[in-house]
Amino acid sequence: MKFSEILSSRLNRPENKGDDFGYTNQADKNSKRVINKDGSFNLVRVGEKTSLYHSLVTMPWWIFLIVIVSTYIVVNLFFAGIYLLVDFNGIGMTADYKVTNHFLIASFFSVQTLTTVGYGSLYPLSAVVSLVASIEALTGLMIFAIFTGLMYGRFSKPYHGIRFSKNMVYAPFKQNAALMFRVANERNHNLTELEARVLMSVIVDDNGKSTRRYQTLELRQAHGSAQRSEQDLVASW
Repeated sequence: MKFSEILSSRLNRPENKGDDFGYTNQADKNSKRVINKDGSFNLVRVGEKTSLYHSLVTMPWWIFLIVIVSTYIVVNLFFAGIYLLVDFNGIGMTADYKVTNHFLIASFFSVQTLTTVGYGSLYPLSAVVSLVASIEALTGLMIFAIFTGLMYGRFSKPYHGIRFSKNMVYAPFKQNAALMFRVANERNHNLTELEARVLMSVIVDDNGKSTRRYQTLELRQAHGSAQRSEQDLVASW
């Protein structure tokens, strides 16, 4: 039997519905992949609730670093503006301090307070500045604690390291036909309790309309050994 005939008989079964897998079954000539080559889903989600923590943990590193630096700058500028508004003269400085610009003095004082460094060249004199400085110091402790937790979450988050063969082979296999490809572990550790499932998506002509159909393929060996770094997957028809 030809591959096209086998495929047609499998995909035209009544139980094969696109909605069962949560993917769209709509397709046209401009349709794109459901799953990208890197394993990410090529889907647009509408109406879902977003989690700030999840976004900060999963966003690219360069965006995460921009968020950290931007937060640090904005918070310092915010408190520097408060010092200028409430009582700039309440910021004391040593006689050998050479910075004269009021905004820079307030900004450097804010940096030293937020990070709890306290070099000694700048210090609060009035009660109002002392109160604002105490609030900023507490804010700084909370912000750095949050950043520390986010950094730990990003470093401890496991990343997949599975490499797929570039080509698949469709060939006779044990008096039948099979679709064969290979996956390998990219990490320097063993995979335990490895289990694989293969879902095939094809676009077929349904009464003159292009429709996306899905089929879960039967694997000859769905469970792999923990001692193997590579696994041959054979999907039988």
